[in-house]
Amino acid sequence: MAATVAQRVRARLRPASRRLLRELRRRRGARPGDHHRRAGRLATAPVHPRASPRLRPARDEPMSELDDAEFHRWQRHAHRALDTARLAANGERYEWACFLAEQAAQLSVKGLLHGIGEEAWGHDLTVLEHRAASLLSPHWPDAPDAADAAARLTRHYIPTRYPDAHPGAHVDAHYRRSDADAAIADAERLIDNAARAWAALGGTVGGEEV
Repeated sequence: MAATVAQRVRARLRPASRRLLRELRRRRGARPGDHHRRAGRLATAPVHPRASPRLRPARDEPMSELDDAEFHRWQRHAHRALDTARLAANGERYEWACFLAEQAAQLSVKGLLHGIGEEAWGHDLTVLEHRAASLLSPHWPDAPDAADAAARLTRHYIPTRYPDAHPGAHVDAHYRRSDADAAIADAERLIDNAARAWAALGGTVGGEEV
């Protein structure tokens, strides 16, 4: 059976992807427990046995392969957030459409980082996007445009939700359909970037996350 286009693309990218993954593993192996130090906690801080695996201390041994299931788990939720952003826009809840678009992009980029075994702390999309771009620079498409999209979306994280973010007016008075459409387009760009980077690394792709 003839190879599909995706298979041929992955075959061409595989040597570079392997080098990149080796470098990621080397970095992770050199910094066990780093995420606790960055969070202001001791590297040996105890973790509740029922805590999410993604909140536990980093392994002393680096991951040996991509975590495909974890990547797709986050992407599924990102797509659901994006679908809800579209529903909010169609219902003229433009401020919530902007916020949900930011959430969709944040979930997608975090899922990519988790999929390669990297930490994804915080809620600043500009920081998360920069981390993904730095780690995956050979496979992170249109980096300047992606960074701009992340910066625009980050502005919607706080003021879309709180009445006191806009003195003297309701939150919804400051948002229009054009704002929602632009935010959704920016989220789509970052979600597509995550999918393309994952495919380039050799992860499975195909089919819409629902």
